Amino acid sequence: QNLLVADKQEVKKGQHLAVIENPAIYQDVISLKSELDTLKSFEAPSDMALYIGLNANLFLGDIQPYYAMFVKSLNNLKFFIKTDSKAQKLEAIAEEKSKYTDLYNRQSKQLDILSADYTLSEKQFYRDSMLFVNGTLSSAEFEKAQAALLQKKYAFESMRITMANTKIQLSSLNSNALNIRLGMDEQGKNLEFELQQAFENLNGQIAEWEKNYVLKSSIDGLVTFTQFWSTDQFVNAGDEVMAVIPSNSDKLVAKMQLPVAGSGKVKEGQAVNIKLDNYPHMEY
Repeated sequence: QNLLVADKQEVKKGQHLAVIENPAIYQDVISLKSELDTLKSFEAPSDMALYIGLNANLFLGDIQPYYAMFVKSLNNLKFFIKTDSKAQKLEAIAEEKSKYTDLYNRQSKQLDILSADYTLSEKQFYRDSMLFVNGTLSSAEFEKAQAALLQKKYAFESMRITMANTKIQLSSLNSNALNIRLGMDEQGKNLEFELQQAFENLNGQIAEWEKNYVLKSSIDGLVTFTQFWSTDQFVNAGDEVMAVIPSNSDKLVAKMQLPVAGSGKVKEGQAVNIKLDNYPHMEY
């Protein structure tokens, strides 16, 4: 159905190489898998229920019933959250956590910049110190250099403190959310359990779909086609479609069939004499 690589193309371990014909649209399955990977980072099903990034118009073949059950469980919990006061508090906390997480990420990038700036200032102060020791730099200029370094250090340390406070706020929000969840009624817990189970079933069905219909590389290496292949070409069961030669390998990898007769005498580590039809071993 889909050929995803070309001959002599480098591939990574786990990369999809080709897709066998099936009722699902490959890009729809991959898109859904990406969305589910995002949901895996959520701490609780109630956080998952607030996610609005799912696409309803997907063609998923065998996966479709599991996706429908997941969406139904998601909507059931979402409705409960919208109509339950405790759940509404969880929604507000989830939104606030999202803002603090974004703030923390921006502060982290700013800290990297301040760290680089502080490192450059340290190097400049070292050079100024050498000049001061040699008498080239005056005391006033040296004190000015010290003040500049302290200012950079203060900015760096202030950002670290700010980030620590942001992290404390996130921890406090998590604690508040936990306390609220502990007080949720049985219905809410049942809905969360159903959503979690539907989520796991959906992920399991996608894994089964990949196992049945997707050819994946088991190693890093170079794709080699055994013959010419193109999209929508018919393949018989058992046909060798392509091989992946390991990267940075100085050894040849061979596969051979061993007849039943005499196979009991073969042991691991024995030397093997290889004879090729187009390479007469008696002449060379």
